[in-house]
Amino acid sequence: MKWPSKKYIAFFTAIPLLVFASFINLPCPICGGSGEVEISPGIENVHVMRVQGSEITSVKNVCEMYTIFQYEMNIRLTNIGFEDVDGWLKLVLRDYSKGAMLDRQYVAVRIPAETTTEVSFNVWFRTGFEIPITIEVHAETVTDNVSDDVCKGSGRLPLNLWLMASNLRGALGEAAHKQQEFIPPAPFFPADGGSWAE
Repeated sequence: MKWPSKKYIAFFTAIPLLVFASFINLPCPICGGSGEVEISPGIENVHVMRVQGSEITSVKNVCEMYTIFQYEMNIRLTNIGFEDVDGWLKLVLRDYSKGAMLDRQYVAVRIPAETTTEVSFNVWFRTGFEIPITIEVHAETVTDNVSDDVCKGSGRLPLNLWLMASNLRGALGEAAHKQQEFIPPAPFFPADGGSWAE
């Protein structure tokens, strides 16, 4: 009796094992089974300690019925984590008497590990024509999560993919963060660059 070739034995052994492994689901090693990855890892360790904003100028555009504001912002941030953090701040122009948001802008920040940092920048806001007297700028860190591309947001992977993902955890995690980087809405700047404000 002639035995089948080793190639056939290997093929007919490996294929059923791969099919069987595809039915066993395990938690995704990239997102930890949640189905989401953080936009800015470590941003939860960053705290807004103080927000000071001074209005530089405001101009009403009667023809198009809006008002624009330019603010000089000084914000103190504290990073209590052990790693540097690159993230985003959301600045909200709001009517504090009603708690209503009038406009928002996003700014990128970098906060070194275990430090308190002062950041300053000019920011433009655009609101409706009628503006309340009670307005202020509020700042908060952007801590949103996005769907994990490795597990397609399910939080589970078949065993055969789980083995590959757990071995490439670092590279896949970096790729997932880079692909899902937070892209804020386009900031508002006056068409003439604010030359009228000088």
